[in-house]
Amino acid sequence: MKKIFSIVAILWSTASMASGNIEIISVEDQKVRFSIDGDLSSQLPTCVSTGNENHYALSLENETGRAMYPLLLTGIATPSLNVSVTGAEDCAVIDGVQRANKVELVASQSHASPDNLDKPLVVYKSDGVTPVGKFASIESNRYVSYVDDSGMVKILDTRVANYELYFESADCSGVPHADRYVSSIKYMSNKNFENGKLMTYVGSGNKRLLSKLSSQIDSACESINEYIRAYSYELKEHEICGNKMCILK
Repeated sequence: MKKIFSIVAILWSTASMASGNIEIISVEDQKVRFSIDGDLSSQLPTCVSTGNENHYALSLENETGRAMYPLLLTGIATPSLNVSVTGAEDCAVIDGVQRANKVELVASQSHASPDNLDKPLVVYKSDGVTPVGKFASIESNRYVSYVDDSGMVKILDTRVANYELYFESADCSGVPHADRYVSSIKYMSNKNFENGKLMTYVGSGNKRLLSKLSSQIDSACESINEYIRAYSYELKEHEICGNKMCILK
């Protein structure tokens, strides 16, 4: 049977749906925009602009959006899982882009083939090769429970912050800094820096910053000249997962 992880924001409706792999995801001003490469199942709301038919948006300023976001990141990191999105029938987060109302992760057909129907999903290190344990459950779309080789149930916090990075150099090299720090989130990454490897907070101070990297995928180094309180980060491997977050497959 299919393995499904979902966060349901509002009661079921006849809204449009799309299912497939995530093509692109970006974060700006606490707004997440992403696109799905699958086909739509029904008509779109009139607020959706031409070219945005398979695009969806959610806000990180509310609990529902923050709960959905880790599922999207898991969908990117785990090709064996398709992302299924139900639209909210409005464009309340980003003009011209339908707001996501429900996100599901569904085992792809290749994983759900007859030979694999009874195989449980497995939590792997970020290399996608080394198993950590058998997947058990996910709570609050953040805490993944798994069973290790000794039979012990363990909990993995999968939340990773995704911030713009600032540098004192002019070419986005050297120590990375962010303009914020949330103590409840241990790890941070930016896909445009060190291939998205995990980092942790090491200190803060007022700094003159000359370049930055957006958190949007494939963004180039930008020249700036700002003097702000900066929060410094350094590369640090996760104690279980490695240099990136664990994946399910």
